[in-house]
Amino acid sequence: MHFVLSVELNAKLIRNKMVYGIMERRILSKILRVSSLKKREVEKYAARRYLYHRLISVPKEYYIGVYGLRGIGKTVLLLQLSLRYKDSVYFSSDASYLRPYSLYDIVEVLRKEGYKNIFIDEVQYKSYWKEDIKTLYDEGEVRIFFTGSSQIDISHRADLSRRVRIFELMPVTFGEYLYIKKGLNVPALNMEDMRDERKRRWLVENYAHYAEYMEEYLRTGGVLYPGSEGDIYSAMRASVERAITGDLSTIRVTDARYQEMAYKLLYMIATSKPFEASYSSIANALEISKNTAKMLIYSLSKIGLLKNLLPCESAQALVRKEPKLHLPIPLRSYLNWELGREPEIGSLREDFFVFHMLPDCYLKGKRGEKTSDFMVKGTVFEVGGRAKSRVQNPDYIVVDGLTVRENRIPLFLIGFINIQR
Repeated sequence: MHFVLSVELNAKLIRNKMVYGIMERRILSKILRVSSLKKREVEKYAARRYLYHRLISVPKEYYIGVYGLRGIGKTVLLLQLSLRYKDSVYFSSDASYLRPYSLYDIVEVLRKEGYKNIFIDEVQYKSYWKEDIKTLYDEGEVRIFFTGSSQIDISHRADLSRRVRIFELMPVTFGEYLYIKKGLNVPALNMEDMRDERKRRWLVENYAHYAEYMEEYLRTGGVLYPGSEGDIYSAMRASVERAITGDLSTIRVTDARYQEMAYKLLYMIATSKPFEASYSSIANALEISKNTAKMLIYSLSKIGLLKNLLPCESAQALVRKEPKLHLPIPLRSYLNWELGREPEIGSLREDFFVFHMLPDCYLKGKRGEKTSDFMVKGTVFEVGGRAKSRVQNPDYIVVDGLTVRENRIPLFLIGFINIQR
């Protein structure tokens, strides 16, 4: 018994010597240098994503977690937050020089150096991060802000739900894109602005010049990578690859075959018209079972590469109905670019609508029956081209162009509606 305790004590002393010795002399200095550099770099970004002001209002007794698609500004957001707080330090969990150390070990060393607000990027790359954050919270000596590219699961086992507030950072809206990329600060709208035809007409007259940026946004908006279309798509290629080869493995065990299926599924959805991609068609195309197709869709939605929208049905009917699949902008445009083709315009319009209006569900009738597309807080919308008819009797038809007659809303105006996110 004494021998076992002695071995455990020696092991603990050796571990502490490694963490608080080597790290203090070498790794700690690296963390602090990178943190200082990153903070100086982010000072040049005056524009902030919509989530910034919500995060600074979270009570101090909570830790804060943010997840979302790669390239939409999570790191910049985290660094901008770090500039607000005294005794703050930033590090990324996927840094190669931090691989030997647990999240707890790193934060503990930083705490001993006097840092009280710790900003951690890509937290999912540390094993047992939930347990470590729970322990650090319970010790009560630091406050942690963290990001992850995959949808962060609040584990009941780690009991984080009462300790951490989790937020999703959505892709950049059309209005945000104009502000951040073009320096155009366009007043946000709401659905009440859309309900009166005279108000819509006034908005078209005063906002019409922004419509010229729609094509650019649909091709390269949604993310904040710099450079030309080719530069942005090169960054998208690396982002998608890292999501599939790295982030996906934080959701479930993957292999080369599973990753290949993930790529094939994304290309299949990217080249499809609305409703063409179903569990059955995906299973047949990929030569997998229906259950595997469902799991694949679930996994890709968790890492932000796919949006599943459920039908407006009862709980019993939901078991039988399939989700409608959408891609975050500009993923559809990028994937079609890789294939040397143009994206299907109907699907692209719907992606735009879904990621701006955040519908509650989609409408689907019986076989052969025409229905409208989406339900948003009890209001029915149909999304289509200029010639879209009212045969489905929606409350509003969202169309290309600048027409506002009857119940039509120009698609580009949807990009300015300030939906509570």
